[in-house]
Amino acid sequence: MRSLADGVYVHGTVNGMELIFTADTGASRTVISSKAFDKLPSTMQPKLVRSASLVGAGGVPVPEVGKGSFEISLGPHKLIKEVIVADIEDEALLGYDILMGSGQGPANIILSQNKIVLDCKEIPVFQVGRGKCSRRVSVADDVKIPGFTETLVDVYIEREESDDCLMAAEYIVEPSNNFKDKY
Repeated sequence: MRSLADGVYVHGTVNGMELIFTADTGASRTVISSKAFDKLPSTMQPKLVRSASLVGAGGVPVPEVGKGSFEISLGPHKLIKEVIVADIEDEALLGYDILMGSGQGPANIILSQNKIVLDCKEIPVFQVGRGKCSRRVSVADDVKIPGFTETLVDVYIEREESDDCLMAAEYIVEPSNNFKDKY
């Protein structure tokens, strides 16, 4: 099995075969990888029909095999859903078409409790990359820092429950790649 990228994942099954779903709130449709589909016994593979073209992040077209009806289990939640089979890296993407729910309202993704509540059922999730701590940082005073320079400034760093509140600490604060790209 390949290593998982940072994200939120759900153990589930598709037509009885165990898969790891990537919870993808940006995906409008649930997608199963063509590699996972090919591993299903032929008797468990539904007939696929052509579907509308699939577009990935950044507008890049994603090669697809087709769409079909699958029996999906996510923890205690079971459903039959038409999903797309396509050439994707993840085993499966859990898209908005399932996360919007079926009458009980949309799913609540509660990362602090490692669960998704969907149609009144709790589905356990696991997170990869959660140990990489990011915290809110506020500069203590107004400071002007010329571009392309480094300086030491006093800041307030949001604490977590696991922190020792009586202990002073020194941190190196680094911007995320998203912040660097934006600013």
